[in-house]
Amino acid sequence: MLQLPVEIRLEIYRHLTVLTLLQLTQTHPKLRAEIRSTPKLYTSSRHYDPCYRIAAETDGHTRIDPNPGHALTKADIYSLADEEELRLWQRLYHRGWITKQQCCERCLEMSGCDTIKADDGLSESEFLDWDSVCFDCQYEEERAQS
Repeated sequence: MLQLPVEIRLEIYRHLTVLTLLQLTQTHPKLRAEIRSTPKLYTSSRHYDPCYRIAAETDGHTRIDPNPGHALTKADIYSLADEEELRLWQRLYHRGWITKQQCCERCLEMSGCDTIKADDGLSESEFLDWDSVCFDCQYEEERAQS
């Protein structure tokens, strides 16, 4: 990929999801510099939301960081594109522990820990076995069953 002209690489980047762009920034300093120096590549990318930054508070609650002036991070990902990205996300960022950003396996949208079932009286081991479904999807499923 590094042998391609910059113009072609930039055109390729425009067709990638924000998770793919994030992964590319971690593969080579030149790719990281190209992507970070052209914020429109990721701010216009699918599944990016500049207002959707999850940051953990010391009391365990999450908040939205209103400052979008930052480099691309996993906190900028609003949702994933498909099951394949979900599997990649789980392999890279959810290795059997509670993280402050989880992805719902049904709708593929991100949630902070306090919006996922962790606060429903589950022990840590029960939470780690939980299937990562957001409240909205759980509610829809319960409504459909009743």
